[in-house]
Amino acid sequence: MISSTYRRYIWLLRTLLQNKRMTFEEISQAWENSYLSDGRPLTKRTFHLHRKAIAEMFSVSIECNPSDGYRYFVLGDRSLRQDKVLMGLINSLPMEDSPSQRILLRVYAPLAQTFRSRPFHVSQLERLRNEESFDFEYSLQLSQDLISQLLGFGDKVEVLEPASLRKEMKNIIKSMYNNYKK
Repeated sequence: MISSTYRRYIWLLRTLLQNKRMTFEEISQAWENSYLSDGRPLTKRTFHLHRKAIAEMFSVSIECNPSDGYRYFVLGDRSLRQDKVLMGLINSLPMEDSPSQRILLRVYAPLAQTFRSRPFHVSQLERLRNEESFDFEYSLQLSQDLISQLLGFGDKVEVLEPASLRKEMKNIIKSMYNNYKK
């Protein structure tokens, strides 16, 4: 379980990577619209404490450019994007402000029996069953981590809903297939 403070660090890094350069006011506004804010504003003191913690934990520096309207940016973001472990952490948090949504999976035997005895998530509900497969419903937030987990099940799990997740899975699988086609 990732602590809420740690999530805030990751949120700040991801926000700056996505937006490139932001003033403190822009960061603060994004924070207030974030699922992590709980309606509380981001103070300058907290922001600077987060910057310091990010530098210590991840060896990533968030710098300010006074000649560019005091905009903050991640120093060396190109090399950071090549750090698969840190980018995995950044991408594992739920997508911005995404509420939990209904996800329907078809799980094929014999993995289906494993899902029945050891649920994939606490929200798991069994919806339909036949000799070859089981349909399970979940209430989950979409994240890169979830997509990676689903891909890890290979051809034993099929995303039925939502259509956007199904399409994302198809695109990733198609890209993987093209890598091996050569």
